[in-house]
Amino acid sequence: MRKSLRLRLLAGAAIWIAGALLVAGMIIASLLRDFVERNFDERLNAQILSIMSAVSFDAAGTLQPGGVVSEPQYQQLYSGWYWQIADADAVLLKSASLWDADLGAAVGEIGQSGHVPELVGPRGRELHALYRDFTAPGGGSNLRVTVAGPEAEIEDALGGIVPPLAISLFVLGVGLIFAVLLQILYGLRPLDALRRQIADIREGRAQRLPDAEHVELQPMVTETNSLLEHNRAVVERARNHVGNLAHGLKTPLAVLANDIAGRPDSDVAADCVRTMERLVAHHLRRARSAASRNIVGVSTEVEPVIGDLTLAMSRIYADKNLELPVSAEKGLKFAGDSQDLEEILGNLIDNSCKYARNRVEIVAKKEGGDILIVIDDDGPGLDAGERERALGRGIRLDERPIGSGLGLSIVRDIAELYGGSLELAAAPSGGLRACLVLPSL
Repeated sequence: MRKSLRLRLLAGAAIWIAGALLVAGMIIASLLRDFVERNFDERLNAQILSIMSAVSFDAAGTLQPGGVVSEPQYQQLYSGWYWQIADADAVLLKSASLWDADLGAAVGEIGQSGHVPELVGPRGRELHALYRDFTAPGGGSNLRVTVAGPEAEIEDALGGIVPPLAISLFVLGVGLIFAVLLQILYGLRPLDALRRQIADIREGRAQRLPDAEHVELQPMVTETNSLLEHNRAVVERARNHVGNLAHGLKTPLAVLANDIAGRPDSDVAADCVRTMERLVAHHLRRARSAASRNIVGVSTEVEPVIGDLTLAMSRIYADKNLELPVSAEKGLKFAGDSQDLEEILGNLIDNSCKYARNRVEIVAKKEGGDILIVIDDDGPGLDAGERERALGRGIRLDERPIGSGLGLSIVRDIAELYGGSLELAAAPSGGLRACLVLPSL
């Protein structure tokens, strides 16, 4: 979850929603209880007023019920609904439902009223009871009327409300979390779009990020574009330095070579100069390739490069009348600079054309996440030891063709700079097979 913004936002929202709904549920449940108890108390108060208005003392000083409450629940034995009138010493009148029990004798000042706390009635049932102290007509003593109902009725009323309330809050919570999830997915969609735009740059389909549609992302887009421009500028400066170094060294070496050539016994010095020229060329090419490899967003289509090179080779080696069949998959893209790809394939195809008798076959295809390019010729080929030596720097197995002896070494070095490889093997036709692996987009 620490690695996912979506999960962090969703988890945070879920915690807050759950907490808020829990507190809201507790508050609502408390308010509902107060409402139910208040209605229950109003019902009991109505009974108290009815009883107080009905009773009176006769001439003998006996309390008479008159038209006192006669609802069925007060007539049913131990129904849980009870009323009684008492003075300080005894219970004077009570409902039939109390039978041989009572709610206790007590009395206070006239007008005093309230709730009887923790009252337990017949058969151990908890009661919710109210009382009021009054005087009845014809008598002078204070009386207390108490009316009680079953506490279970309040709980039953709440039991019919609280579970649906809890279910409703749960459904509301799930709906809110789902809404938050949709909001997060919709709100983070611009980041997915930005990721695709960066992938386009990496794969060479774009050079910079377009301006962001949202102000929150624009600073990141601006900084990324600045980084890309800085990267390109650094690579361009490196290339310029490489070019300047090449020009700066070539001229003194050429002058030195000309000066040595006019002197007797200059073979050793001439060999040293040629070695210096080869090493300069080799390391300058490596430096340029290393700089090109770090350019973000550079890619090269393979098929057009192979087509251009085979066309050039057919003209260069027109006297040999070579067959140069090419089988290249459409859409292959090399994750690197076009000059490096031309350098690699140019060396390999040129080497094959030099020694081929009649045919050089080129196959390029996707293999896993890489590009596999196989070049076969029908020349004399090389044995295993010679193939290993041919990849060494400055090694020439045949001194007749003019060259530096760095071709295959440069190809291997450039391929390895890009994370690829070059291997030599025997071709089915008896010649040499070059297997080149390069990174693909």
